Amino acid sequence: MTTFSLLPHASSPLAVDVVPPTGDGIRRRVELQVGVEVDGAPAGPPIGVTRDLRGAGDVIGIDRRMISRVEPATGSRAVEPNYLPLVEFVDADFPWRYTLDRTVGRLRPWLVLAALRAEEFEFVELAGAPLPAIRVREPRTALPDLAQSWAWAHVHVSRDAAPGVPVDELVRTRPDASFARLLCPRRLADSTVYHLFLLPAFEAGRAAGLGRGAGGAAWDAPAWDAAGDQPHELPFYLHSRFVTSGVEDFEVLARRLRPAPAATIATRRTARADDPGFLTGYAAPAGAAVTLHDALARPGTTLGPNETDPALLPRLAETLTEAIAAETEGADAPDAEDPLLAPPAYGWRSAPTRDVRPERTDTWFDRLNVDLALREVAGLGARTVRQRSEELLRLCWAQHEEAVAATERLGRFRLAAVLAERLVTRRFARLPAQAALAAVEPLQPYQRVGGGTVRDALRRVGVPATFASRDLRRAAAKRPVRGATPAVPMPTLPSGRDVAGLPTPAKPIAVPAALTRFVTDVLGAAPVFEPVTSPVLAVPVGALRAAQLVAPFHATLTRLPGAKAAAVLEGLSGAERARLVPAARTPALPVELAPMLVATAPERLLSGLDGLPEDTVALLEEHRPFVEAFLVGANHELSDELRWRGFPTDARGTPLARFWDRGRPAGDITAEDIPPVSTWTRPLGQNFPAHDDGRADLVVVLRSDAVRRFGQLVVVLNRGTSTGWQPGQGTDHHPVFFGRLGPDVAYYGFALARDQVLADRNRYFLVLHEPVGRLRFGFDVATASVRRGRQPYGEMPLPFALRSMGRTREAALPTKFVRVPIPPITAIPTWDDLSWSHATLGPGGYVDVTATRPRVTSGPDWWGPGATSATIARSLWQRPVAVVVPARRLL
Repeated sequence: MTTFSLLPHASSPLAVDVVPPTGDGIRRRVELQVGVEVDGAPAGPPIGVTRDLRGAGDVIGIDRRMISRVEPATGSRAVEPNYLPLVEFVDADFPWRYTLDRTVGRLRPWLVLAALRAEEFEFVELAGAPLPAIRVREPRTALPDLAQSWAWAHVHVSRDAAPGVPVDELVRTRPDASFARLLCPRRLADSTVYHLFLLPAFEAGRAAGLGRGAGGAAWDAPAWDAAGDQPHELPFYLHSRFVTSGVEDFEVLARRLRPAPAATIATRRTARADDPGFLTGYAAPAGAAVTLHDALARPGTTLGPNETDPALLPRLAETLTEAIAAETEGADAPDAEDPLLAPPAYGWRSAPTRDVRPERTDTWFDRLNVDLALREVAGLGARTVRQRSEELLRLCWAQHEEAVAATERLGRFRLAAVLAERLVTRRFARLPAQAALAAVEPLQPYQRVGGGTVRDALRRVGVPATFASRDLRRAAAKRPVRGATPAVPMPTLPSGRDVAGLPTPAKPIAVPAALTRFVTDVLGAAPVFEPVTSPVLAVPVGALRAAQLVAPFHATLTRLPGAKAAAVLEGLSGAERARLVPAARTPALPVELAPMLVATAPERLLSGLDGLPEDTVALLEEHRPFVEAFLVGANHELSDELRWRGFPTDARGTPLARFWDRGRPAGDITAEDIPPVSTWTRPLGQNFPAHDDGRADLVVVLRSDAVRRFGQLVVVLNRGTSTGWQPGQGTDHHPVFFGRLGPDVAYYGFALARDQVLADRNRYFLVLHEPVGRLRFGFDVATASVRRGRQPYGEMPLPFALRSMGRTREAALPTKFVRVPIPPITAIPTWDDLSWSHATLGPGGYVDVTATRPRVTSGPDWWGPGATSATIARSLWQRPVAVVVPARRLL
């Protein structure tokens, strides 16, 4: 679950300590104390430095890349008037970066949003103006009050980016986790054309945008007078146009959905087959045709019989066999025979045979190449690759560079393996067992021997860990030996001797009695203690030989380079780990081909797309023969292209294994729609990858204005615990792939069979969620109860249950909408019930922050005396809406 936080504003550390400007009045000034240190000590007194910062009067344009989102998007129709238009900026401090305001707490941004009707302004052309401009006929009734601009700009911070980090620190350290948002607080009229403008908020910015001087205005003078009634010229940084409609919100659009008529979806189409090309002695019958396959089909659709003309089958198979033989036996040389110009035998490099026979109908290779309908699909895949060949080849060469780098590292590991083998044979194997055991001390806790490690074996027999350590040998080697060449002594590992066999300590030396009397009687000192000789330190150990412990290290030291290669280099097979020699690498491209096909021929994903009625839902099925044939053709074409470009690869590989967009990263095998083609053993359409359940996925196709307006909706198929849907109950099935087929058509694939849903249709529900990633702000038309009674749906029966997630406490809605009187302002139970009836508007229809005083019976007072732009935005946040459609109404 994504969480977020809102901040009133953000500023860079340099902009915090600015002082009011002087002189021209358009720049802010910062005063710094700069000191010099030498070896950590001050070299003199600090030096005062004063610099002017860029201000609103220096801006004559905004890089479009700074704006990440404009809502509503330009050209949008049927925009809900209860939502506030907004603009989002990439940098969190951008709305305040050039501000001329120094108010503490409620900082006014240097730009502001205004939504104007066509009759309220006109575009003007001004000589010498660096920005386009408009002339507002009456600012008092068309523009917001700039004194309240602080309330409509805030910072959005994603808290999931760094859990536990304070929000203000997150803004400074993670610029990718925060952005700024500017709201337009005007109440929009229904069925009206509006123009959204991003305008300067200070006179200095207005003058710069119009190419004029400051004109003696104060440094923080507003760009217009909220009470002005004379035409006023304003430059703008951004312009967007949209149309409102108060009767088409998400709930209403989803309520219109109905089952798509069967006659309009996945209609059967044919293609001419009366001109298959030049074949001696063959003439195609007049009117010959074959069925065109699509990626989506009606549930239960099978491949069917081969529709190719029986007279053409043997001729086509013979030609393809000759083409395979020519490519297999031919060689690229100046004197080589010219290649045979013939249709391609799709997938022949990965095929189990090197000939084509029509009678082998259960073999995917033969059926694909002699069935003209399937050959057309494979050709479509090849054509899709040709259209994106440069893009795909760049990805291949990028992987080749990675493979070359991996090959170089493998070469170094292979050299290390050779050196390790020689060092073990010539050096390590010749060391005494005790010295070898000390040399491999770092590996003792990891080397397996018997039922544990070498360290465990030493510990079990009582040998201290330091006894066979290199540190002990190093310390012993530093002792000089007189009269002989220094040798390197080493501790010897005991081998089961008893304690009684160890050297016995020497007897203590006796003190003469005369010496004792002299000390006590003459010197008057204490008696001399008799000297005590310490016994020899002895450690009892069990029976264990050093040679037994050293033997396993010979193989381990030899395998170390290979083990390291396997750990740091991904994608190595068992043979490559053993030999440290990379095989010819086949690129694995994380590219989905369905979006590419939609971009060029969306009707091949679903036929009859233009005839699909508006506001309908269709349940279809993945057509596996199409998917497999398409990918065979795509890989065949890419292999030919790689061979032509001299790419070192195995042409039998399957670099393109993804058709549907499953939203999985590179290297995730669950995103693959087919296994490697060279491993196929089943008929076409039945070669599922190992992670699949071996059945075609159910696909929901949705055509609605909700897709056009809200984008890719979040769709979940829920199997409830009963015939009535309950939030949080049952099992949710999320799409395994999804995509768009047009501006108002989206499809969602589920890992379910249609028969499985049909068998229990009363328990399945399609839950449509408004996209949650794009936050929206605004007031409700009225309270949640009153909204249900608005016209023209006041007496319209509910075709299915609706749920406003988190916005109503009712368990179920009545069978008809009911009218509920507007509650008093003080009776709002939560901020989610805040409506336009609770807002006080200024002359121009913009929310008056100082006059609006909504109250809630529970929760914080976000509009109180301590209100900020963040608290106001939180009160206006509109929770995403979900609509539940029983599956029985769509099947």
